[in-house]
Amino acid sequence: MPRDIRETIEFLAERGELLAMKNEVDPVHEVAGIQKSLDNRSSRWDDPIFSTTCNEDFPLLRLPYD
Repeated sequence: MPRDIRETIEFLAERGELLAMKNEVDPVHEVAGIQKSLDNRSSRWDDPIFSTTCNEDFPLLRLPYD
């Protein structure tokens, strides 16, 4: 069982249960739009992980395989 957020992300990635958005996205406008799009359809992914954001000094979350 994962002990922290890093292990949880690795666990989900290994099982193919992680939706990783690797293209650069705008954290102000695009992240919300992508999330809303996923909310409006039945998907096995509830929350995508955004690893590259433009105009920001840090990612929303760094993936273990980046």
